[in-house]
Amino acid sequence: MSTHKTLTPFIFEQQQSLPDESGYLSLLQNDLATACKQNSFTVGRGVITGMLGASNSTNLKGKTQHQPDFIANDMLLDAFSWVGYLARKLCS
Repeated sequence: MSTHKTLTPFIFEQQQSLPDESGYLSLLQNDLATACKQNSFTVGRGVITGMLGASNSTNLKGKTQHQPDFIANDMLLDAFSWVGYLARKLCS
């Protein structure tokens, strides 16, 4: 039987071993992991759903952006929408 541990249980077990810490870093790490999983799933389905094509815009380096670039950006923005709250909480 395998004793491999996935990322989320590992993050929370490590957090439990540090009871004096706030847990905000663990939440941030878990949100990043979740956004990466969502992004991987969505891009993996891109061939089926037709979301892999180029868009009509370019990035700062002049390269054409593709639809997964926008999707991944939106997912990360959604995942970290609470970070402003976190910053205010840590600074107060």
